[in-house]
Amino acid sequence: MVFIGIFFTVGIVQAYDTGNKLAVNIYPGDTIFIGESGLNVSAALGLETEIAYFFEGSNVHTDEPEKVVPLTPAEIKNYYVDLATFEGYTGPWYAYNSTDSANTELAFYVEQPSLSISLYKENETYPIGDYKVVADESLMIKIESPFERLFERASTDANKPYGVFDFFAINTSGAVNYTNLSVPGIYYGIAYSEAFEAADEHPDNITVTLSDSMPGVNVYAVAPNKAKLSSLIVVPDIFSPDYNVASLQNWHPDRTDYMINYDHPVWSAGRVVDNDNVIGHKIITGEYQFYADINVNGIKDNLGEIEGETVSFVETVNVEKEDITIKAEKAVITRNNDFSVTLDGTPKGLYAVWITGVRGYDHKKVPAFMRDQNDVTAMTYAQAVNTTYMSKDIASDLPGDVYEAGEHDYTGNYAVVAKTAEDGTINLGLMTDENTKETIFTVRAQRIPNLRNPYSKDDPSGYKLDDQLYDYVKVTVEKGAVVISAKGDGSYYLGDDITISGTNTDSDYVYLFITGPNLPVAGGKLDNPKVSPQNESDSLRITVNTDDTWKYLWETSLGSVLDAGTYTIYATSGFALKSGTEHTLSDVEYDSMSILLRKPFVTATTSAATVAKGDKLFINGKAEGMPSKGVAIWILGKNYWNGEKEEIGSSAMVTEGVNSEGEFKYEIGSGVTSDLASGQYFVVVQHPMYNEEFDVMVEVNEDENAVDVITNPYGAKDANGIAFIIAGAGKLQGSDAANALISSINSANIDDTYTKLSFIVEEPWIRINSIADHYVGDKFQITGTTNLAIADSLIAEITSLSFKPTDKTQSGEFTGISSVIAITEGSEYNEWALNVDASTFKPDEYIFTVESVDADIKETTVFNVHEGTPVTPQVNEPENEQENERADESVNETEDESADESADESESDSASETPSASPAKTTVPTPAATTAPGFGALIALIGLVAAGALAFVIGKDP
Repeated sequence: MVFIGIFFTVGIVQAYDTGNKLAVNIYPGDTIFIGESGLNVSAALGLETEIAYFFEGSNVHTDEPEKVVPLTPAEIKNYYVDLATFEGYTGPWYAYNSTDSANTELAFYVEQPSLSISLYKENETYPIGDYKVVADESLMIKIESPFERLFERASTDANKPYGVFDFFAINTSGAVNYTNLSVPGIYYGIAYSEAFEAADEHPDNITVTLSDSMPGVNVYAVAPNKAKLSSLIVVPDIFSPDYNVASLQNWHPDRTDYMINYDHPVWSAGRVVDNDNVIGHKIITGEYQFYADINVNGIKDNLGEIEGETVSFVETVNVEKEDITIKAEKAVITRNNDFSVTLDGTPKGLYAVWITGVRGYDHKKVPAFMRDQNDVTAMTYAQAVNTTYMSKDIASDLPGDVYEAGEHDYTGNYAVVAKTAEDGTINLGLMTDENTKETIFTVRAQRIPNLRNPYSKDDPSGYKLDDQLYDYVKVTVEKGAVVISAKGDGSYYLGDDITISGTNTDSDYVYLFITGPNLPVAGGKLDNPKVSPQNESDSLRITVNTDDTWKYLWETSLGSVLDAGTYTIYATSGFALKSGTEHTLSDVEYDSMSILLRKPFVTATTSAATVAKGDKLFINGKAEGMPSKGVAIWILGKNYWNGEKEEIGSSAMVTEGVNSEGEFKYEIGSGVTSDLASGQYFVVVQHPMYNEEFDVMVEVNEDENAVDVITNPYGAKDANGIAFIIAGAGKLQGSDAANALISSINSANIDDTYTKLSFIVEEPWIRINSIADHYVGDKFQITGTTNLAIADSLIAEITSLSFKPTDKTQSGEFTGISSVIAITEGSEYNEWALNVDASTFKPDEYIFTVESVDADIKETTVFNVHEGTPVTPQVNEPENEQENERADESVNETEDESADESADESESDSASETPSASPAKTTVPTPAATTAPGFGALIALIGLVAAGALAFVIGKDP
C-alpha cells in the first residue's frame, strides 16, 4: 500500500515482474502446501535426494518410514507438491537416505490448503450471517486460512524482494512528478520511506509497503449487476464527496483469522463509484457475492478451483436501502398505563426520538420515556436546541417548562437518542399517569448519520439529522374509568364483613368515602364515617393491582357508628370529595353504589321438640351480621345450666362460632341427655350485635361460690350490676332463670339480641302397632312409633315359637327374620317399619321383638301365621240411594263408638306413666314417661300374655 497526503493519488509500477511466484526457496522447517510448484527445496534437503514420511510417534532414525519419495536434481530445484503424492500424508517430511537413516532430519511440513472468508459489521465479533445489512453500514472482511505460514517464508534472506520501483504522484492541478527509488532486498512486508519533491514544489513523504506488489490472497465482490470488483470504497461522511479506496487484492495474512485492510472497514455497504468520480459515489442495493482465491506458486492452476481450498465458498450479503418505520404497541391507550413504540431501521443505527407538537403543554401532562433503557440516551436541553429538522429545533417541539437554567432539565423525559440492535430494531418504553392529557400524541424518529462518535452526552452541538429518513406514529391517550361493586345483593347486616371491589384504569390508587343520614355532606371516611378527610394522607386510599383491579374488606363491626339505613359509597381515581376540597367529583373519575345496612338478628331451631334420654340434640341457627365471637348458648332447666361445672370456679358461658355464612350448630351429646332429668328445658341464643361484645355475660363470684349473670358491655359490676345468680347458692331455677336472662338482654342499655326456644327430655319408649293374623305367603308391614331420634337404629326380630330344644330324631326347623331398621320422621312421633315376606314362614305363632341399639328399651308382641289363603268377606251392594245413606250412617255410628272407646282407653292409659307394650289401637297418645310402669299397665301386660298363650293354642295345626 502507498499512503500520501490528501492532495495526492499515488500509484505503483513494479519493474520486476515476479508473476505468481513468492517465497519459493524452502528451508528446513518451512511449511509448503499441496498444489505449490516451482519450489526450490535444496536447502531443506541438504545433501539428501529422498524425502520420507513417518507415522506419528516413530523414531525417524531407526524406524522404517511409511512412505519414501526419491527426487531428481531437477525436481529439487523446481519441486511440485502434487496431490497424488501427498494426499493423506500431511505433516512433517524428512530429508532421508535409504542406505543411512542415521542422519535423517526434518525437511519441511506439508499442509492441505484451505480458504474461507466471512463478513462482519464494524466492531462486531460474529459474522453477518442472516442479519440485515443496510446501505452505508461499515463492513469488514476476514480471511480464514493457514496461509500465514506460506507468507512467513518471504522473510528469509533468499526470499526477500528486490528491484527498482517507479513512483508517480498526481496533484490536484493535474501536474505529474516522478521519482525513481532503488529498493534493495528488504524484509518482505516492511515499510520503506523516501522523501521526494511533490508536484506542487512542496516536499512530502511517502511510505511504500511492498506487500501490495506481491501475489497473495485475492478477494472479489460481485455486484448485483454482475460486475466483479477488486476494490471497494469507504465513505466517512455521506454528505461529503470524499471516499477511501480499499483494495481487495494480494493480501498476505499473518494469522489464521485475518481482517484485510489492517482491521479497518473495507466497504460502506452498497456504495460504489465511477472511474473518474464524475458521477461520484452512490448506493446500489441488492445481492452482493463475496469470495476469495489464492494462486500463489500456481496452487489454483495446479489443483483447480476447489471450494474451501483454493477458492472460498461464496458469502452473500443482501444490502437493503435504508429505511425507517416506527409503530406503537397500541393505537389507543388508557392513561396511567405504560406503552411502547418499536423503531425499525439500520442495524446499530442512531436515531433521535422525541414527542413532537407539545410546546404548549405542562410537561406533567405529556407521556415520558422510561429512564435507563438500554441503548437509549436522554437528550440535554442544549442538544435539543442545537438539533434541527424542517428549519426548527427539537427543543421548540417540547413542553415549554422542561428547562429552567440552574433549576432543572427535563428534556430527556421527552427526547432521546436510541441505538438499534443488530436486527435494526429497538423498543422504547413510555409512561403515563392520571395527569396525562387525554389527546393524540405524536412520537417522531429521525436518522442520525452513522458517524464515528456521533454524539456525546455533554456535547451541546447537537446532532445532524437525515432529512429523508424519518417516521412518526400517533398514540391516542384516553381517560380511564373507575368501577365499584360489592359482593352480595346490596343488602347487609351491621357487623357483616363486606367485600368492596372494582377496577381503576385511570390511576394507581382508588379513594373511598361514604355519604348517608347525618354523615358529613362532603363525605366521610369509610373506616370512620363521622370524619371527613381533609387531604390525601388522611383519606382511605387503596392500591390498584397491576391488572387494574382493587379490593377492600369493610368490617362494619370495627369502630362503626352507623345505624341501619341506606348509604352511598364512592370510589374515585384521585383524592376528592363531593365538596370542600381542592378537587371534587368533576375533577376525577369516579363510581358509586348504594347499600342497605340492616339490624342483625339471630334465629335458631332444635333438631327435635322432644329428645329421648341418650339421644343427641342439635341447636341449629343463623346469626346475621356474622359476629366474630359467635353466639352464646344458654340451656336452663331444673337444677341445670349448660355452663355450670362441678367446680363452680370453672363454670363459664357457652359460646358457639359461626361460619362464613353466619350459620352455627350446637350439639347436646348423648352423654349429656342421658343424664338429664325428664322434663322441659329452655334455650336462649344470644347475639352480641354491633359492638361485638356480649353485654350480658357470666362472672364467677368466688367469695359467694356462685356464678353471677352481669349486665354491662365491659363486664364491670358497677355499671349495671348483677342481674341474677345462675349457679350456686341463691340461683334461679329453670324458667325463672330463662325469664331473668331474657329480661336482662331486653334492657335498653344492652344492644344484644336473642331468640328463645325449648325442648322436652323424655324416657325412651317404643310402641308396636297392632299386628293382624297373616297367612303363609303374605307380604305385610309391622309398624310402630317411638320418641327415639331419627338418627337412631332399631333391631327387629321375628322368631317362631317352634324355636325350642328338640329330640335328636326331629329336624328342629324354624322360621323368622332379624333386621336393623331405621327411624323416620312422623307427623306426631317418629316412626319405624319392618317389611315382612312370609313366603318362607311355616304356620305357627311368632314373637316380634323390637329394641333400640343405643337406648336400653325393648318391646315385644305376638302374632299368628296360618296355612291357606285369607277369606275375603262378602259385601252386599246397596240397591238404592236410601240404602247407601243408611249404610253411611251405620258406618259413622260405628266409627263414633270406636272413637269413644279409644278415648276411654286413652284416658285409662294416661293414668299410667309408661305406655302399653302392645297397644290395642294403632294410634294412642303418648303417656307421661316415668321410671316404672303403673298398676294399670301391669294388669294390661298380664292380659296380653294370657291372650298370647291362647293364640298359641289356637294357631297350632291339629
